[in-house]
Amino acid sequence: MELLLNLVNVVFYLLYAAIIIDVLLSWLPGARDTSAGAAVHRITGVILEPIRRVVPPAGPLDLSPFVAILLLVLLRGIVTQLLFALL
Repeated sequence: MELLLNLVNVVFYLLYAAIIIDVLLSWLPGARDTSAGAAVHRITGVILEPIRRVVPPAGPLDLSPFVAILLLVLLRGIVTQLLFALL
């Protein structure tokens, strides 16, 4: 069961990192045009696009990555609590 908890944590940490990398790539012209940049953007787009439809931009700031990370933190807590309950 500990292996499963570790796997869940790794997946969530990779998602956090992908969102942060996507934000950083958005600041660099042409960075998303690379194959790695496009792959990261496709992965994070699945999470960020639905949030962008609900959370409007605050002027020039896109708050969807911040909201996504908060929701992922909450979801990670729920998933780990459920896994602990199964022990």
